[in-house]
Amino acid sequence: MTTINLSDLQSGSFTGYVGSQGVIGYSGSKGEFGGAAFEYNYSNTTSAADPGSGNLRFNSLDLSTANTLYIDFLDLASANSYNYLLVIDDSTSGVKGTFKIEDKANTQNFAFFSITGSHTNPGDYFQVPVAWINGVTSFTNGLDTVTTFVRTGDKGDIGYTGSKGDIGYTGSKGDIGYTGSKGDIGYTGSVGYTGSQGYSGSVGYTGSQGYSGSQGYTGSAAYNNYMPAITGLNVTHSGSSAYLFDQYGATNNPTIYALSGATIAFNLAVTGHPFLVRTSGGANTSTGLTHVATDGTVSTEANAQGKVTGTLYWKIPQSTSGNYQYICSIHGGMVGVIAIQDFDPGSNTQVIYNDSGLLVGNASLTYIFSSNTLNVNGAVNATSHSVGTSFTANATLVNAAAVNVTGQVNTATFYAATSANVGAVLTVNSTALAASANLAMANNFIVAPDLKAYSEFVTTNAASTGATTLDLSSSNFFNLTLTGNVTFTFSNPPSGRAFNFTVVAKQDATGGRTITYPAASKYAGAVTPPATTNANAVDIWSVMTYDAGTTYIVSLAVKNAS
Repeated sequence: MTTINLSDLQSGSFTGYVGSQGVIGYSGSKGEFGGAAFEYNYSNTTSAADPGSGNLRFNSLDLSTANTLYIDFLDLASANSYNYLLVIDDSTSGVKGTFKIEDKANTQNFAFFSITGSHTNPGDYFQVPVAWINGVTSFTNGLDTVTTFVRTGDKGDIGYTGSKGDIGYTGSKGDIGYTGSKGDIGYTGSVGYTGSQGYSGSVGYTGSQGYSGSQGYTGSAAYNNYMPAITGLNVTHSGSSAYLFDQYGATNNPTIYALSGATIAFNLAVTGHPFLVRTSGGANTSTGLTHVATDGTVSTEANAQGKVTGTLYWKIPQSTSGNYQYICSIHGGMVGVIAIQDFDPGSNTQVIYNDSGLLVGNASLTYIFSSNTLNVNGAVNATSHSVGTSFTANATLVNAAAVNVTGQVNTATFYAATSANVGAVLTVNSTALAASANLAMANNFIVAPDLKAYSEFVTTNAASTGATTLDLSSSNFFNLTLTGNVTFTFSNPPSGRAFNFTVVAKQDATGGRTITYPAASKYAGAVTPPATTNANAVDIWSVMTYDAGTTYIVSLAVKNAS
């Protein structure tokens, strides 16, 4: 038996043979796919455009052939994917990352993709070059999905190769030495020590831990659950110039109509623009205000003012009337009117509210406020109307001080509106469409009308000289007396429409006045018609544009009509 001195081993005095390498350990189990997760609706539209907030889509319905992903910056919970996708785009690897789209209700319904190049963002969305890896090849339109992104690490630098060492030279063979005399027998040496035991092979490494699962999406806004409201208005903003309310379309700082005693819920998404409610005199009001933050924190009265997220409820006090204000506490231009009608429940006035669906009334109505559809099986005699989707009156719509309908109006007779703003189609099923004031179509169409005894509005300028601007949004007929040489500029030509207008140019008693049209004007045969310059002479010009003022076609319709 060989004896080993433990102290020698501990001091490192001896060196043993190197043991064989241990067995490599097994790899750990594959982790779940993880990364940054966002919730989007899948759209089967394939056009290269912004899919809209909360939506994504591809340039092919067959996902296995799709090579571009179109994804809005904001998901369904208004979480912003912009910064995370920029981090992925910064990867220096050829494949910048991967992502998985899965059916939120069925996680076995999924598709994997790789991100094969750099993003572009032509608007509030990204265009991402992609390649399908595996999974399903199609999704149902409108499917609620969870999309998880993972970034590929940057490509490492290539290490340099070390130089090859020189081969050593072989030494010369030495002379054979002479045989020495036989020496004495030497003494027996001590027994050599046993080398230390070789070390055990390293333990195999543990497989990498799987990525964390995607974060759950944020629940819906609290305003539907906290207190009943006649209507919920989603409030956003247009830069620092205006508030926008979803039920009022794209109108900046619109007038909001309400009744005393009613509750309005303002669902706020106006970061950087604190929202205040004030009296017509400009003083902050606190009565009836309750704010519910996104985390459920409740503030009341003055403490509910100046919020930018969450839901602000305003229970308008009874017997209140007149014009209140909503305003940004930082940007004074973000201001609008809240017009309040006092409602006396004891009177014969009939008031109709509707914020959840179809409403049917069988009598005459005096004040109408509905954010959805309104059908009335009788005559409508209302001081004002505010209807969100569509409005059908099966008898007469008469004596309305104001009619504001986001969608379609259907009525037997439409009569005597001080102002009428119809967002879609106005259908009159009888023969009477009468208005005591202007009917503003807001650049919408009147389809296939029969016009009888109509006239055009005339803009008159009795002293035109020098630089003269004709505003094409104000008239189609301009009657001008030239008191000096005139150079025309045409402002506000309509876009997407062909537009014709007439210019009557009368020389004053002196005459000799010249006319210069814009440089974009074109003439028959490329020759400018000579204007009549005799004293008191009248020329009638016809002008047309079909490309929003890029080109004007000018002709002298009547020369020297004096």
